[in-house]
Amino acid sequence: PASERASEPTRDPKDGLPELELLERAGTAQETQRLDEALRLYDELLAQNPAHVVALQRSGIALLDAGRIAEGVARLERLDLVQLPADQPMFRLAAAYAQLGKEREA
Repeated sequence: PASERASEPTRDPKDGLPELELLERAGTAQETQRLDEALRLYDELLAQNPAHVVALQRSGIALLDAGRIAEGVARLERLDLVQLPADQPMFRLAAAYAQLGKEREA
């Protein structure tokens, strides 16, 4: 019932700040081609929240950019690519499948 939900404590928006800061640091590292640092930060975020869509997407692309194709494919496969607004992960995944000789999946 609604009365029970009203008594549940709501999450303070400030509780998400450390996660957001970690994501921003990882994004900055990725944009400046510090891929090892970016991946370490994304992995830290994914350890806290394994289903974090943005971290999965960005880290999958970072793995591909680092030449770690099989790992990048595995990371991107954890996403529901059909529901993502951006098409970049889908194109990157298709290109990675082709690099792995998996043209059928591409």
